[in-house]
Amino acid sequence: MILRQLIEKLSVEIEDNEEYTEYHFSDEDGNKVGHISVEEIFDDYIEEYYFTDDGYEDEEVMKYIEELPSGAINNIQKVFVEKDYRGNHYGEKMLKLVIKPNEHYILNASPDHDTSLTQIIKMYKSVGFEELFDQGVNIIMVKD
Repeated sequence: MILRQLIEKLSVEIEDNEEYTEYHFSDEDGNKVGHISVEEIFDDYIEEYYFTDDGYEDEEVMKYIEELPSGAINNIQKVFVEKDYRGNHYGEKMLKLVIKPNEHYILNASPDHDTSLTQIIKMYKSVGFEELFDQGVNIIMVKD
């Protein structure tokens, strides 16, 4: 684990294991702000990972997958902000600290019991994600 100070008066503890990297954020008083989980997946696996469980195939999704350069894609599995910090752009701040330039990201934006899908999509768009595929309840989003 590595501890380092970052912008916005947030500190992050990075936990790296074989399956994913977990970023745990705290404020300047040491209170938990939230966490982000990122998994590195490879382009030949992404089709199976994201799009075949429900047995559907979409031309735009397949085109996106085919046009990706070979290599790894970062799958953002979870962005969680503690209840007391919601509504203050901490999700955006944490994402800005995690996202690396010139890397590909994909995620499945879905609502939770406290936050609407519209709010979640707005947050992801604010850090450069674009909608790729609307699954009805969830939206697949990407950032190149």
